[in-house]
Order: sequence, then C-alpha cells, then structure tokens
Amino acid sequence: MALVATLATVALAACGPGDDEPSADGPTTPADASGGDTPSPPGGFLECGDPDADKVVELADVDLTTATWSTPSGFQETFIYHEENPVDEVFSTWTAEPTAEVDILNIVNVVIYDGVDWGEQAGECGTLPVDVITDQQAGYTEEIGAVPITEAEVTTVAGFPAVEQYIDLPDYDYHGYWLFSQGQLLHAYCQWTNEQELVEAACAELIPSIQVGQ
Repeated sequence: MALVATLATVALAACGPGDDEPSADGPTTPADASGGDTPSPPGGFLECGDPDADKVVELADVDLTTATWSTPSGFQETFIYHEENPVDEVFSTWTAEPTAEVDILNIVNVVIYDGVDWGEQAGECGTLPVDVITDQQAGYTEEIGAVPITEAEVTTVAGFPAVEQYIDLPDYDYHGYWLFSQGQLLHAYCQWTNEQELVEAACAELIPSIQVGQ
C-alpha cells in the first residue's frame, strides 16, 4: 500500500505498509504533484512588491516541526505504514485509518521533512518560483508513474501559502497539500482506493485542524 509522502516542493513520496503487514499488489511509492499552468497565490501573500507574484510561492517563516493537528472523526492512528520513497530527511510521519473495516490504502497522512535546502533557488523575499516546484515534481512523477488529476493550485494551510493537488497512481489516488518553509516541508494528504467519500470527509477535518507555531 502506499501513503503518499511529501514532495520537496511539491514532489511526493509515497508510503507503504510496514514489513509486518502483507503488502498490496503493486508498488506504493512517491507520487508527484506537478501542475500544468503555474498557480496564482491569493493576494496579500507577498509583501516585497514582487512583480511576478503569480509565479512564486512564499516560504512560511515558521518552524513546521511545531505543527499539530486533530485526528478526524471515525479515524484512528495506525503504525502499519511507512514512507517508501522519502524525498528528503523525514522529521516525523503520522497516519490514521478508518475505524470501520475497509481496504488498506484508505488513509490520511502528515509527513514533515526537515533539512530542506533551497539554496539560491529561494528569492531574497523568501519566495520559491513555482517553476522550480513543478520541475522537481516532474522528476518524481516520471519515476513512479504518477499522473496529476488536477492542476496545482495555491491555497492556505495553517494560515500560510501552500500548494494543493489531486494525484493518480496505479494503486490509489490522493488529495495532497504541501506547505513549505525556508528549510522544511509539511506534506498532508488523503489517500484512497475505493473509499474516496470517506477519506475526503476526513480530509475536510484534518487540513483545517493543522496549526503551526502555536
């Protein structure tokens, strides 16, 4: 099975069941969320007068390892999954599955990556060009056969600019959110095989519950 993992700017990494759990058919590896057209962040995110505000994502000036969230109703924490293809140094990973008996791979997940180095790619205003994000995602997409279902869109997670996208993989689909800081990445995603309605309802609770720096 695969939990989607996180991408290094919207590059994903998938997660699979632990060694003590029978694995599902097919690989469960990183998905990548690359978009088609570059998304435009909502107004007010950029404060440096960047003339290309529609081509960058502002990096959150916050410690993402302080993030907290709530387990969606009807879900419980599980430890049978692991990150199969981490795209960077994993600081922590959390997964919850339905309390009802359903097939594996129907889960919600939050992965936090630490030690992310954007180098000279990050602008002086603490922004990252969207094309840097999509280029990196494209590499992961080719590697694992992931196909974007929707274009990447800029949204908010915990009050900070983030990227949102639906991804299709051979064994599951997922709805992913990527929140970037200067040196970290928080990837929250909701993954399903045959329980999209159940998982999406959980996602609608999980994402708004995420708080950072509280």
